[in-house]
Order: sequence, then structure tokens, then C-alpha cells
Amino acid sequence: MIKKSGLFIFLIALLKAFLFAEDISTTTIVTSTAPAVVTSTSPKQQSIVTSTPVVNESDLQDEVEGNIVPGTNRMKSPLTKDPVLQEKIDQINKEIESMAGETEEQGVAIEKVTVDDAGNRLLVLIQTSQPIEIFVFERNDPPSLFVQFMSTRVVASEPPIQMVGIDPLAEIRYGYSNFYDATSTEYEKGKKVPIDYIELRLNRAIFYHVQQEGWVMVLGLDRTTTKVSVPELDFRFDTAKYVGAAGLPENPKTDDFVQVALANSRLLAVARDEVDLAKFRVWEARRSLLPALTARVSATRGEEVNPFPDEGFSGFEATSFKRDEYGIQVTQPIWQSGRLWGAFRQSKLNRLMAMENHRKQAQDLAFEVKKSLYTVQKNQTALRVRGELVAQGEVLKDMVSNKYKLELTSKAEVLNVTAQADQAAYQLTGDEQDVTLARLVLLSLLNQGDSVPDPVPGELAHTRMSFNVESIITWAKDHRPDVRIARLNAELALFNAKAAKADAKFKIDASGFYGRAGATFVEDESDYELREAWNMGIRASRTFWGNTLRGNYTKENTAPDLGQSFLTKSQQKSLELGILDALPGKANSRQAELQYERAKAELIEASRKAEFEVRETFYNLEKAGRQLDAIREDMIFRRKDLEITQEKVKLGLAELSQLMTAETAYAQTRISEQDALAAYNIALAEMDRVAGAEVVRK
Repeated sequence: MIKKSGLFIFLIALLKAFLFAEDISTTTIVTSTAPAVVTSTSPKQQSIVTSTPVVNESDLQDEVEGNIVPGTNRMKSPLTKDPVLQEKIDQINKEIESMAGETEEQGVAIEKVTVDDAGNRLLVLIQTSQPIEIFVFERNDPPSLFVQFMSTRVVASEPPIQMVGIDPLAEIRYGYSNFYDATSTEYEKGKKVPIDYIELRLNRAIFYHVQQEGWVMVLGLDRTTTKVSVPELDFRFDTAKYVGAAGLPENPKTDDFVQVALANSRLLAVARDEVDLAKFRVWEARRSLLPALTARVSATRGEEVNPFPDEGFSGFEATSFKRDEYGIQVTQPIWQSGRLWGAFRQSKLNRLMAMENHRKQAQDLAFEVKKSLYTVQKNQTALRVRGELVAQGEVLKDMVSNKYKLELTSKAEVLNVTAQADQAAYQLTGDEQDVTLARLVLLSLLNQGDSVPDPVPGELAHTRMSFNVESIITWAKDHRPDVRIARLNAELALFNAKAAKADAKFKIDASGFYGRAGATFVEDESDYELREAWNMGIRASRTFWGNTLRGNYTKENTAPDLGQSFLTKSQQKSLELGILDALPGKANSRQAELQYERAKAELIEASRKAEFEVRETFYNLEKAGRQLDAIREDMIFRRKDLEITQEKVKLGLAELSQLMTAETAYAQTRISEQDALAAYNIALAEMDRVAGAEVVRK
């Protein structure tokens, strides 16, 4: 009886799913990126949750109901509802519910699991005898989907593993409660035993969605896309340590925002550390001009070894010995053709470049903070003005609707006012987005732990200023950080070229050692004494035609060595010729010359760029000022026009749509004024940046 009732339930549910799909109101969809719990409901009440990738709700519902022609976006004609058929459906539902009660003692049965090839998707349909709650999750290795049954006893009679072999589904596995139940399904056909889950073993990781319609669960496997696993990075650090300690005061001004950003910027802190490092490099280069001192201590212990075979000289007696030495080693470059002095000058130039780079980053950060602050203030005012317009639009919509009900206006008038009000509401959403994004940019630049006031205090101001652009250009060419960096870089390249040429010129180095040394055998240790030992030498070299000529002169005073009882004084002269060993030096010298030429060209380009940006900013400032004057004149006109239109509406000489148009025009003019104010203030801030100094304040 249970088997017949289950088959009947399956046939009835399948008939409902294909013939009366239009009765389904919504569908449950589960994302493929996180586990999800799906609760079975009646066929007339379900909910929708967006899946990954994003699926349009209406399109998915139409596709489920069969209302979309495959491969197109055209809708099929929906099936019409018949009262007689609807009554039949209600009767079938009652019969299903009554027959389902017969299987409550045994549990909810999995009647059938089928696979349907639906083109771009592979559908896995799981038919149960009663509604159940499921939990769907995925595993990456190997790629699988698990349908976990929740809080309800579920039974099945299928073999533990069913091979499918349709991409992307390889096989279906039934997770029975124990091994005996899994094996009993093989030799006892039709026996239903408890099951915990169903595993869909896949060929590859994919996107999926789940929907449940009454007693039928459908898992849609997307065959067009493949999930790409992105490996996690091992690099981690505490981001909280990079939040600055400085905070904004109450009622902050523009300078307060700038100072907080400068104090909290981690990049600016790194630039300051680079300046300190460059200062140490200068000290290091100065140290290379002085003699290099090295303290040296050595102690050697050993014994003689029999050099002959042990068979013939078995009576050889090994003797131990020791050798000690200590002293000071001195090295002093005497003449390097300007190479060491050039390295010292380069270190000083690098320090100046680090300081200019720090100044440039500070000016760029100050400009970005001012720009983002002005943008936030502009968007906040625009949002407030647009909100007032939307509120007025709602009032006018109610008024025109009441007039239409009293047959005092036309339908076209209602549509006109509604369209303008809805357009204002849409633009209000855009203004909210602009405020949120601009605020995020400002918060990122401030990098402070405390929250920033919302809304940001302050409004855009306007002070018309005049500039002598030629004076600003002259100042920028001398004081702008990137121009100064280019000039320092050219000077640095010049010293690099000189140093490369100095490698091929005449060089003299001197070195020496002074200390005490001695050596003795163990049996003579009573007479052991450390005696004076020293040496000095001069080395000269010169490069010509790719070859290097080296000459050495050494004078040495050596303490007695093993078996000796007297000092040794010696002099040594040597001459070496390196054949074609200086060829890389000629290439390096030529490369340094080319780098110097490039640096001079970059200096000229930086100077021209400074003039271009100063003039461009000056004209932007003039355009923003004149645009602001024109907008304010237009705003006076729009305000007067709005007042006239309001009086006309009161007298019945104008329609509400005309009033809505006047309200929109006046609000848009006020927003345009904020745009012009922001452009003018941003141009003022940019003038400081392109000039390389606070010329606006001065």
C-alpha cells in the first residue's frame, strides 16, 4: 500500500508541476557560494533569494514556469486558469495529504531522483512523499553538492551509487545511515532504509541554484560556467595599527581636515622615514672619505703530520705549535679621480630628493583632502535641495490626484506631474550614492580611528581672487617639488657620469698593518714572545684602451715564524696588466652619459609641464568664477519665475505641472550653483599644488 501510494503521489505532483506551473507564485533559490537551508512550503507560497551568479527574479520565474522561449527573451502566452481545473487541483491536494499520512510512521520516502538535460543547465529532480526541510552545501575537493535532510526521518531504496555521466554530473550517491542499510538495498529490492543525505558528485566546480516546489526539489547545475578557485594569500598584517591617532576637533575647518590627513597618512610617514634614511646615507658616504680601520686578532693551533707511511716510520713524533697575531689594519684611498667625493655629493643630492618627495606627497595629499571635502559638501547640499524638491513633488502629486478625482484636470496633467516627481525621486537616489561614495573617499584620506561627523560640517564659500599668472609660473619653475626633483636628478646623473669616468682614471690606495705576532712549538713555549710586526703598501692603477695596469709596492717587517729566532724585513714590487678587463667600464661610462642626457630632457619637460598646469588651472579658475556668476544670475531668474508661477496657480492661471517644472528648474539651478562653487574651490586648491606653494593664502 505504501509503494502504491508513493507512486500515486509522485504522478500527481508531476502532473501539477507540468500542467499548472502558472500557479507557482515564487521560488526558493539558494546561492552556490554558501550553505543554505531550504524549507519546503506549499506550492502556492514560496520565497526568492538571489543566487550566484545573479539571476533576475522575473526571468528565472518565467523560465521555471516555461513562459520563455528557449534562446530568446520572448514570453510565451501564459496558460489561462480554469475554475473547474482549479477545483480539481484542490481535490488532488487533499487526496495527497490524506495518503501521505500513511507513510508518517515509516518516514518521508524519496520516491524518485531523475536527471533532465535542459540545455545550459542540468536539472536534478528529487521527488519525496511529503514536504521536507533540506540544507544544501558544496565541497571543493572533490567537487560535490550535498543535500542534507533536516529534522525529518527520510528513507530511500535506491542503490548507494548511481552512475550518471552527463556533464557536469558524474554520479549520485546516497548517504545511508549505516553500512548494513546501504548493502541491504542491493539484495532487497524496494526496501526503504534511513538516509542522511544525497551527494551529487561533479566533474568540476560550478554555479548552482536550488528551488523547491511542494514535494519536488530541483537542483539546477549551470553548465556554461566554471568556478575558478582563487588561492588565499599568506601575507597578513594588522590593519588597525595603520589607523592614525589624530582626530578632528569639534566644528572642524578645512585646515583641520588637511592637518589630520597629514598626521595620519602612513605613506607620508614612510616618506619621512626615507628622509631620515637618506640623512644616514650622507654620514655613511662622508665616512668613506676617512681611513678605514680594522682590528684584527688571530690564533692558530696545530701539529706536524707524518708525511710518510706509518709502516716505515712508526717512530715519527708529532710536534704541536701555535701562532698568534693582533693589530690594526688601515686602508686609505689617496686619489680616486673624484669618485669618492662624487659619491658623497650624490648622497647629499639623494637626501634633498627625499625631502622634496616628502613635500610633494604632502601637497598632493592636501589637495586630495580639499577636493574630497569640497565634493562631500557639494553633494550634501545637492542632496538636501533634491530632498526638498521630492517632498514638494509628493505634495503636488496629491494635489493633482485630488483634482483629477474631482474631474478638474486631465489625465495628461496627472501623468506630467507624476513623471517629473518620479524623475526627481530617481535623481535623489543618485545624490545619495554620490554623498556616500564621496564620504568614503574622505574617510580613507583622513585615516582616523574616530568617526567623522555626518553630515560633514561646513558649506562651500566663494571669494573671488585674482592672480598674476606669470609670477606664479616663475615661482613654480623654481619651487615646485617635481621640478626640483628633476633638477636634482639631473645633477645626480652628472655625478654618476663623473664617477663612471673616474673608474678609468688614475687611482692610488694605501694600506698598512701594525701589531705584534709570534709563533713557537709547544716544547719551546718557555721562550715564546710576541714581537713587533708591521707592513705598508701603495697600490696604483690606470685604465687605457680597455686594459688595466696595476702597480704595487709593499714593505714588511715580520716577526719570527716557527723555527726562526730573528726578524724578517722585506720589500716587494709588482706590476700587473689586465687584458681587456676594463671593457665593461667603458660601457658603464657611456650609459651614465646617456642617463645624464635623459635627466636634462626630463628637467626641461618638467619645467614645461609646470607652466602648462599653472596656466590650465588659472583658466579653470576663471571659467569656474564666470560660470558661478552666470548661474547665480540664472538662479535669481528661476526664483522669480517660481514665485510668479505659484501666484498663477493660486489664481488658476497655471497648471500644477507648470509649477512642478518651475520647482525643478529652480532646484536644478541651486544644484548647479553648488557644482560651480565646488569647481571654483577645487581650482583654488589645485593652484597651490601646481605652483608648489600656498600661493592662494599668500
